[in-house]
Amino acid sequence: MALTNYYTIEQQQTIGPNEWKFTIRLHPDCEVYKGHFPGQPVAPGVCQLRVVKDCLETVLGQRARFTRIKQCKFMRMIIPSEVETLDVCLTLSEDRTLNALVQDAQNTYVKIKAEY
Repeated sequence: MALTNYYTIEQQQTIGPNEWKFTIRLHPDCEVYKGHFPGQPVAPGVCQLRVVKDCLETVLGQRARFTRIKQCKFMRMIIPSEVETLDVCLTLSEDRTLNALVQDAQNTYVKIKAEY
């Protein structure tokens, strides 16, 4: 399923030589939420991984894929009607390792360590 109306990137910042921060806005009216879950929509984990991958591809300027996910912790549910914006923070290493956090001012929702 294409995530055509799932989120928008509101801002992209270079924090350091290998660090970036994307501010995204979820779209609570996206079709994804009608099935996940009716009456109490939450952001599906696979969609959260897709957002991180999309941000990685933006930084790299090319398509990418995760070759190995070493660690992925979903710390809190993302409820799109309650979370206005999220920051996706990426740190890349020369060995093609990605460390990513999905967070807002109060909470960390996802921590990922992956190879790409």
